[in-house]
Amino acid sequence: MIIKGENNINSSVVYSVGFKTNLDQINSNKFYYTDHFKDINLDNFDLLVIKCLDSMIVPKYNKFIFYVPNMGGYDSVFILKILLKYNEINGETYLIEPFYRDNRMLKLTLRNKNNLKVKIMLVDSYNLLSNSLDKLAKDLDVDTLKGIFPYLFPNLFNLDYVGPMPEISYYNSNVTTKLYDSLYQEKWSLRDETLKYLDKDLSALLEILNEFQDDLFINHNLELTSSLTISNLALTKFLKYYLNESKLPLITKSSIYEFCANAYYGGRTEVFNPYGENFNFLDVNSLYPFAALNPMPGTECIWLESYNDKGLNLDQLFGFFYAEVVTNNQYFGLLPLQTKEGLIFPRCAR
Repeated sequence: MIIKGENNINSSVVYSVGFKTNLDQINSNKFYYTDHFKDINLDNFDLLVIKCLDSMIVPKYNKFIFYVPNMGGYDSVFILKILLKYNEINGETYLIEPFYRDNRMLKLTLRNKNNLKVKIMLVDSYNLLSNSLDKLAKDLDVDTLKGIFPYLFPNLFNLDYVGPMPEISYYNSNVTTKLYDSLYQEKWSLRDETLKYLDKDLSALLEILNEFQDDLFINHNLELTSSLTISNLALTKFLKYYLNESKLPLITKSSIYEFCANAYYGGRTEVFNPYGENFNFLDVNSLYPFAALNPMPGTECIWLESYNDKGLNLDQLFGFFYAEVVTNNQYFGLLPLQTKEGLIFPRCAR
C-alpha cells in the first residue's frame, strides 16, 4: 500500500502478507493488518511482517525454501529494512545472511536467536521463472489463475471498508469494463477481497513451482532447489549430461579464472571514416558457438616464468599469457588495455 510520508513523499507499507507450502495445501497462512492491530501505527505494519516471518521460522518449516516473486528487485527492500530495524530496537533477534549477485538479492537465510537450530531461506523465484505470475500460470496451465485487485484503493483509513466495489479507475488498465461489470458487487469487503487475492497469488505460485519441479525432475533429472537461477540449472544439466569425456576445460580455481578473465574485453568497434562507397556489409551468425568447436586451452595448465633472450615462439604457444607487447607506434593503437577509466588503445612504444 502506498502512503504519503513526510514532505509529501510516497512510501509503502505492508498491510497483508502470507505464505503457502505443500504442507498447507488447503489453507494459506495469511495476515491482515486489522486482524492483529486495531490502531493505525506505522510501526505495526512492520510488526505484521515480523509476525509472518515468526510463523515461518519454526521447526515445522526447518530448512524450507520459500520462493518470493521478484524478491531481489522489490520485496527484499521491505524484508531487510524491517528486520534490521527490529534488531536495532530489540537487540539482534534475527540472524540475517543475504546472498547477492550484481546488486540483486538471490537468497536470504534467516534464523531466530531463540532457536538457532531452525533456519529458512527466502529465494527470488524470478531468477528461475522470469515472467509475471499471471503469464506463468497461463503458460503452465495451472488450476489457479491470478485475479484482479484495486491496487490504488487501500489507504491507512479504509482497511475495514465494506461497501460498493471500488470504481474501475482503481484497477490496472488491463481490467476491461466488461470484466469489471461481471465481477461487480454492492457489498464488497477490502479485507475479504485482499485475502482472497493473496490466496490466489500464493496458490498460483505454489502450483507453478510444483509444475516446474515435476518437469525438471521427470524430463531433466534435476532438482529445483539445487540452483538459484535458471542459468545455473542449465549449466548443471550441461555438466551432468553433455560434457562427458569432452576436453572442454573447467576452471575450478579463482586465481586461474581471474588470470584468464583479464584477457577478455572488447576490441575496436569505432568508425574512423564515416563516409565510403561500394561497401560490402558482413554479419556473422553464431560466431561464439563456432569458435567453441575449435580447440580450447586449459585442460593442462602450466606456468612459464622465464625464457631465453630470444623470446617465445608464438607459433608454438596456445593459451593465456601475461605479456609485455612492443607496438609499432602507428597512428592507431590496435591492442586494447583495460584501465579504471575504461578501454584504451595506446600507440606508445610499450
